[in-house]
Amino acid sequence: MENLVTVRARVLVVDDLPLNIEILSEALERDFDVQFATSGSEALALIEKMPPDIILLDVMMPDMNGYEVCRRIKENPLSSHIPVIFVTAKTSNRDQELGFQVGAVDYITKPFSLPIVCARVAIHVNLKRAEERLVNLANFDVLTHLPNRSLMLDRLQQGMAQVRRNDSLLAVCFMDLDDFKPINDRYGHNVGDDLLVAMAGRLGEAVRAGDTVARIGGDEFIILLSSLRDLNEVEPAVDRILKAVALPFTVQNLELTVSASIGLTVFPLDEADGDALLRHADAAMYEAKQRGRNRFHLYDNKLDHQIQQRYREQERVKEALHNQEFCLYYQPKVSLRSGEVIGMEALLRWQHPERGLVGPYEFLPLVESTDLIVEVGEWVLDHALAQIRQWQLAGFTIPVSVNVAARQMQQAEFVEHIREILARYPDVPAISIEMEILETAALEIIRGAQIIRNTVDSLGITFALDDFGTGYSSLAYLKKLPVSTLKVDQSFVRDMLHDSEDQAIIGGIIQLAKVFRRKVVAEGVETAEHAAKLLELGCDFAQGFGIARPMPGEQVLDWIRVWQSEHGNIA
Repeated sequence: MENLVTVRARVLVVDDLPLNIEILSEALERDFDVQFATSGSEALALIEKMPPDIILLDVMMPDMNGYEVCRRIKENPLSSHIPVIFVTAKTSNRDQELGFQVGAVDYITKPFSLPIVCARVAIHVNLKRAEERLVNLANFDVLTHLPNRSLMLDRLQQGMAQVRRNDSLLAVCFMDLDDFKPINDRYGHNVGDDLLVAMAGRLGEAVRAGDTVARIGGDEFIILLSSLRDLNEVEPAVDRILKAVALPFTVQNLELTVSASIGLTVFPLDEADGDALLRHADAAMYEAKQRGRNRFHLYDNKLDHQIQQRYREQERVKEALHNQEFCLYYQPKVSLRSGEVIGMEALLRWQHPERGLVGPYEFLPLVESTDLIVEVGEWVLDHALAQIRQWQLAGFTIPVSVNVAARQMQQAEFVEHIREILARYPDVPAISIEMEILETAALEIIRGAQIIRNTVDSLGITFALDDFGTGYSSLAYLKKLPVSTLKVDQSFVRDMLHDSEDQAIIGGIIQLAKVFRRKVVAEGVETAEHAAKLLELGCDFAQGFGIARPMPGEQVLDWIRVWQSEHGNIA
């Protein structure tokens, strides 16, 4: 495995025999900083004081055996993330099983090979560092390092729970900068980005330590003001934020001035759930802008007409489904190494009678939290199977991946419905279908993953984890989900040629995929340079505009014939 460690990792060796500590320390000191402890209690004290990156732990020790030490490490929130490798003379299967049950990531038996020990330590350190990168990316905004939407939603749920416990108030503030776009247009994105970074710092200074400032995109921020005793505390806190924003900024020798519009709602006076609280604060923010900007507005029920409008839009999507206004486009996935076409991804489009062809991001968010998304998902699968059968009749066997929403997979009858749809196409092998689920959505269904795995595997369907890297996938989580493919999110691929961080993240994902024997498909490949760099990093499969734009099903075979003549054959 490529060494991802840029800072020397700290290894804690725990063994009651000084000779074992000396042997392991001498072998590890070339690549790692080594600490040691000769008892379980000494190790726990060291971990509390200076947590290591990885622990090598003996089992048989006088004061406390290694299994108990490991159990205590994993029970402590401050140390539960530290990988533990047992290094012991206890070699029975039962001993090893017990080691993994208490939380170890590896089990090495004595006598051991020092090079093997060092290699296994390096592997687990690298995996931990790669996982930490993904966690950081999943939870923090790359530009400002503020919490992103995902972490903010988690903090919002925590804040609501705290309010219920201590009878306080939580102010949910949606802040949008006024006149940010003219600054961006006049001085360029570099100045705009630097202004946002400076804004993040100033907002952090304007709130209390227990509050949350998150950037959710562009010039939009969410601020959670927690543990407020009464409404009288809300206005001074928000005024303090507005005044801080309005002070001049010095950015790249320019003096810039902006203001902000803030919409807010207060929980539990507004007894909505988390999503609705954010919608209410958003609606109030637009009202603040309408009233002159550089001000805040408290949500009131009169703004519910916006929610009513959303309901009408949802009904229009339902009508489109029943009126057969939806269609599928197909984007090829190919082998960068051989040119082979390995399949297609089915992408939903709305052939709107007035607006023309409408992409999914304009209408699916309206229904993704409703049962209508289940109907849409089943429609997509049915029509994808029908298209596969048409291609088969023309002599082409083309696997197709379809996107599946978390809500659809959470349905008790999910597997049975899939079985019924597959039964309509007995001449289409189930292996021709791959189901793609967003990484962030997959987190919602991890508890039912084993049931889905057992049943769906029996149908012969494979799974892919879409937009990988945008959510938080632990190593245990990757083991549990029945996925055979990881799809690297296009946001990393797009900028990888000039963004070393994106390139490092892609490299880490590819390494993780190799460890777990998963195939990797890169999305968003736009140029030959992207393809070459992905091949260099070890990613063999890709899709994107640089290969082909999504196309109607009737155009796919002609495209394949042209592609075959230039690059290779279909599988």
